[in-house]
Amino acid sequence: MLATVAYALTYLMWERGGWGGPAIRDLIGNVAFMPLNLAVVVLNLLASRNSKLDQGVRLALRFVAAGSAMVLIGNGMSFYLAAQGQHPPISWADLFYLADSLLIFAALLSFPLTRRIRLERWKLVLDGAMVLVGGSVWCGTSPCGRARRRTAIRWS
Repeated sequence: MLATVAYALTYLMWERGGWGGPAIRDLIGNVAFMPLNLAVVVLNLLASRNSKLDQGVRLALRFVAAGSAMVLIGNGMSFYLAAQGQHPPISWADLFYLADSLLIFAALLSFPLTRRIRLERWKLVLDGAMVLVGGSVWCGTSPCGRARRRTAIRWS
């Protein structure tokens, strides 16, 4: 844990310090998270082998490990492209990043759930509706939402 905090602080100091040119910063920005991604893959795979866990939890941990492996592969591809001096807006690495989202979603669906009574289902629906309404209000009133509206007005 202490090593991870030291690693993160070192990266943060380097990032905020502005050291190195744009090419070096791009390369290090791609490589910096690869050891952490590898650690997530290994730890989730090891946890998924624990026989004390429910089968659904072990399956979900395998999905998380696979998703993390997709991020690691995507970062490797981005590093390779950056090392070649290429910075395409869309690359094959994006396919792996998208696969990560699908695998993490599959992991969330794989976790075992307890049976819910009817009242709990309604509470979940109402909570979700409240989050959607709150997010919509925030998007409409935040600086990002105001900028989007100004841009839409200018372009129309």
